[in-house]
Amino acid sequence: MRAALGYKPNTISTLWLAFQYHSILNPSTDKFFDEKRVDQQLDLRFSKAVGFRTRLEERFRDNAPGTSIRFRQRLIYSFINFNTLKITPFISDEVFLNFDQTKWTNGKAFDQNRLTVGFNKKITKDYSFTMGYLYLYSESRTTNAMIHAVNFSVSFS
Repeated sequence: MRAALGYKPNTISTLWLAFQYHSILNPSTDKFFDEKRVDQQLDLRFSKAVGFRTRLEERFRDNAPGTSIRFRQRLIYSFINFNTLKITPFISDEVFLNFDQTKWTNGKAFDQNRLTVGFNKKITKDYSFTMGYLYLYSESRTTNAMIHAVNFSVSFS
């Protein structure tokens, strides 16, 4: 769950302050733990086709000490002239970097990379539907993971 407050100082940028709550399953213990995040975000939209998102997250876990500071940078390109089906295809890439080390982060600066290919469909003036393929490469202390996933979301603006 993520709740955010935004401010749009001009036509190309939006500033966000958000709080996130995640309940995460620990596969080694089969028990859930909570992670809370506070994040500051800057969205830049240079055109209808090209956008950047910069996010700084402070992460807190209830089952481990320490605060993790993580930086996320995303680039998205939307194919806005693809209107035969009234959908907007997109491709995005997001890199995650750890600014500090805790016992529960991977001990490295690089954390993960997410490459997404999908499309967005406006349902009404306030709602949109997004569907896509996510390729996630993640490094942990002991192993690296490559995850393939299909994602769906409905957004309200």
